[in-house]
Amino acid sequence: MYLREIDYHDLNFLYKLHQDPEVMKYIGLLRKKEELKSRIHRIRKEYLSTPGLGIWLACLHNTNEAIGWFNLNDLDGNPEIEIGYRLARSFWGKGYACEMSAKLLAYGFKTIGLDQIVAVTVAQNSASIRVLKKSGFQYRRTGWYYNRWVNFYRITSDEWSLIQVK
Repeated sequence: MYLREIDYHDLNFLYKLHQDPEVMKYIGLLRKKEELKSRIHRIRKEYLSTPGLGIWLACLHNTNEAIGWFNLNDLDGNPEIEIGYRLARSFWGKGYACEMSAKLLAYGFKTIGLDQIVAVTVAQNSASIRVLKKSGFQYRRTGWYYNRWVNFYRITSDEWSLIQVK
């Protein structure tokens, strides 16, 4: 699996992904393609304004098939840097979320030099909570982000380094 910048050619895949009621169960649905086009435009601008951070399309190496997206960028407009992901349902349960989360943590801590990385998810999303815990994140508190109450997780660079030694 690899990540690449999102572009306008990805609109149909992203639209289908965001219309899947199971994928969006804890998030909410994007209802119009125009909203998604606008979001792609903002994502493309963010590549220039925040180099090294962003939302990227996840693709399989052997087929170049898009399977979802991953992000490492600001948490809902706050200074904390968050990791997040959204995968097409046919790719759930295959370890992709854990695999890429591990790569993004290494990138964030070793390449960018972040002190901490955060993540949020609703309390009912047990699959995401498992991924976060496997990746070394620890629950810290409940917080109000993305217009809802979510569980807030964090891992520091020092905590991540200790996990890498094991």
